[in-house]
Amino acid sequence: MKAISLQTAKNLTSKQILIALGSNYQAQVFLNFARQQLATFGKSQFSSVFINPDYRNPNNPQYSNQCAIILLEKSQSLAKIIKQLKLLEITCQRQKNQPLVTLDIDVLAIKTEQNPYWQIIDKRYPFKTHELIGINELFARTYQQNLIS
Repeated sequence: MKAISLQTAKNLTSKQILIALGSNYQAQVFLNFARQQLATFGKSQFSSVFINPDYRNPNNPQYSNQCAIILLEKSQSLAKIIKQLKLLEITCQRQKNQPLVTLDIDVLAIKTEQNPYWQIIDKRYPFKTHELIGINELFARTYQQNLIS
């Protein structure tokens, strides 16, 4: 994996994305909704949901976190993908800088048409523990499926 700045990545045409999802308010409802919507982007695989304390403020409710790999149905710029993800957050009534988070979605890494290897978004690295757990689960599952198929 190679690191890339978000500004540079936004101009690239992505064919696959690795994302992190989180919620600490009605998480089951909002993560279910997000999974349904993200599945319309293309072939999607989701990690298990992990429950974690809010690492910034332990007094806030616990987070439910999960990762996903999405093979996009149609390659598109990361800037456009991020706009779609932010719209999904807004649809879930996400309020910035509030202790209750309905839905937070972050792009962790991309594969582009120009580069077949994962490129990590530099501001997302190093990954948080819950992201590493989800990523490892997804990559292990993908590896097993590729061996079996």
